[in-house]
Amino acid sequence: MTSVAIRPVLNGPSLQTRRRSPALGLAAICLGFLMITLDATIVNVALGPITAELGGSLAAAQWIVNGYTLGFASLLLTAGALADRVGARTGFVIGVGVFAFGSATCSAAVSLPMLIASRLLQGLGAAWLMPCSLALIAHAFPKAQERRRALAIWGGVSGIGLASGPVLGGVLTSAISWRAIFLVNVPVAAIAGRLLVRHVQETSRHRQPLDVPGQILAIAGLSLLTAGFVVAGEDGWGSGLALALLAGGAASALAFAAAERLAANPMVDPALFRSRTFSVSVTIGMIFNFCLYGSLFCLAIDMHMTHGLDALGTGLAMLPVTLVTGTAAFLSGRAVTRFGEWPVMLAGLAAGILAAVLVALNGTHGPLSAPPHSSCRR
Repeated sequence: MTSVAIRPVLNGPSLQTRRRSPALGLAAICLGFLMITLDATIVNVALGPITAELGGSLAAAQWIVNGYTLGFASLLLTAGALADRVGARTGFVIGVGVFAFGSATCSAAVSLPMLIASRLLQGLGAAWLMPCSLALIAHAFPKAQERRRALAIWGGVSGIGLASGPVLGGVLTSAISWRAIFLVNVPVAAIAGRLLVRHVQETSRHRQPLDVPGQILAIAGLSLLTAGFVVAGEDGWGSGLALALLAGGAASALAFAAAERLAANPMVDPALFRSRTFSVSVTIGMIFNFCLYGSLFCLAIDMHMTHGLDALGTGLAMLPVTLVTGTAAFLSGRAVTRFGEWPVMLAGLAAGILAAVLVALNGTHGPLSAPPHSSCRR
């Protein structure tokens, strides 16, 4: 009788709750987010060795990068809606599993189409991880001060991914192989999934209709625009195929905007854009990501093809920009608290503009450490 009476207590929710560690739960969430940001930058320095082994042109190298970001961006909102149905913890576990499987197939790729398809699969996993990680933080840290601290750590992890990606990619590629930059995700995903199941509670489920037309138009618009830019870079802006792809992408984007106005449950509520603060913030965020990730890709290609650096040398040469970005991500929270959002945002944009101008003025074949116009003087 005693053992029967005690057993429910031992297996009850109170003991399970006591065994959970909020710190380890947050660590699991941050590990998942770290994989997202790390894989956005770690591949750039390995593009030379990848195309040398698997073949392909500059356009192929672009698709190795774009396959990941395209899958991520196209399915992000839909994955968030699906996570509401199954629960954020379940959605996070799905994302970790898909991301790990995509990483494993990337490392085993024997052709560029297989690698690009696997990168797309990684992007699908990342699309699940991003919204689920935010929902889990809000659920695990209900108090405003604790949630703010957890979000600061979560955002700082993004800086770690940006800063360490090129260097880690260079080290792994030079010491082992380019395949190692993908394979390293598998044990990280396993650890994140194990910690999450053990230390994070499931969120409530909400069954909401999916915006299928919006999802289809979003995928079409992003895919066609991306393909149009890649083809234009390869064949020139006068290419008929490039113009057709860009026109199709623009038409799909306009159709998406119209469909969201008519949808009962839109992926993106048009009412959000009535807020000037929201619209400006989203626009600035789009410009920032467009410029940062595009610059990292171009710099990696330039350092490999123009300056002849190997993967490790390219990663070390890119360390200043990624290290500053990572450090600023950690310090931005305090800066915003002291000075406000807009002064900090404007300061960041001004620094980015100045840096872009200095890089552009350095010339195509100038030395890595050269000041502006040095290549012209030579």
